[in-house]
Amino acid sequence: MWRPAMIAVIVCSSAPAWSRTAPDVEVEVRPGVGIRSAIVRRVDEGVLVSGAVCREGFSAGRPRFVRLDRVSAAGATLETTWASLRASPGYRGGCMPYRVGSSALRQGERARLSVHRTRR
Repeated sequence: MWRPAMIAVIVCSSAPAWSRTAPDVEVEVRPGVGIRSAIVRRVDEGVLVSGAVCREGFSAGRPRFVRLDRVSAAGATLETTWASLRASPGYRGGCMPYRVGSSALRQGERARLSVHRTRR
C-alpha cells in the first residue's frame, strides 16, 4: 500500500466567481510518482481533470489507475471516479496521460485527485 508523502492543494477558484471558474482540487502526491500538467476544467456534466502521471525512478511501483473523489465541505467522500492509465512506463521512469471526470461540484465541495497501483 502506498502512503502519501505530501499533499498539495491547487486552488483554481474564488468564491464570488464560483460558477465561471475551475473548482478546488486537492492532489495527493505519492513517493516516486508525480502528477504533471494537471488541467482542471468545468464542463456541462461536471469537472474534467487531465494531465500526465510520471514514474520518477527505479523504486516507484507502476501506477495503473487515477482516482477522482468528490469531497464534501465536511471531508466525506461523496463520489469516486476511476480512470485506467493506458500506457505503462518502464521501471526507469516515464509518463502516461490521464483524463478523469466527476459530476458537478456544489458550493463548498472540492475534488481530490490521486494515483493508485490497484483499484480499491
